[in-house]
Amino acid sequence: MELMFDVNYLAVVAATVASMVLGFVWYSDALFGKKWRALNGVSDAEAKKMQEGGMAKPMSIGFVSMLLNAFVLAALMGWLGATGAADAFHIAFVMWLGFSFAQSLGTVAWERKPWALLAINGGYNLAMYVLMVVVIGLF
Repeated sequence: MELMFDVNYLAVVAATVASMVLGFVWYSDALFGKKWRALNGVSDAEAKKMQEGGMAKPMSIGFVSMLLNAFVLAALMGWLGATGAADAFHIAFVMWLGFSFAQSLGTVAWERKPWALLAINGGYNLAMYVLMVVVIGLF
C-alpha cells in the first residue's frame, strides 16, 4: 500500500468546517446542549463562565481534531477506492464503530459517564463522519 496523501485539501477543509457547524448545532440548547451539560455536571453559570473565559483555544483544538478526522477519511476513501455513496457511508460507519464508538464505550465504563452521554456524543460522531464523507465526496 502506497502511503501517498493524494487527497483534495479543499474538500478536507470544507468537511472540517461542515463538521464544526454540525457541532455548533448539535450541542446548542436547541438540540442536546442542555442535556449534555447536565450529564457532565456543568451548570448554565459554569458554561457561561467558560464562554466568557475565551473559546479560542478549545475551538482551535476542535478544528485541528476535525481536520485530522477529515484528512484520514479522505485518505481512506482514496486508498480504498470508494466510488460511490455506499462505499463512503460504509467507511464512515466503520470509522465511527471501530474507533469513535469503541473509544467512547471505554469512557463510559472507566470514567463512569452516563449512557445517555454516549448516545449524544456517539450520535454526533456518527453524524459528523457521514457529513464529512458526503462533503468529501462532493469534491
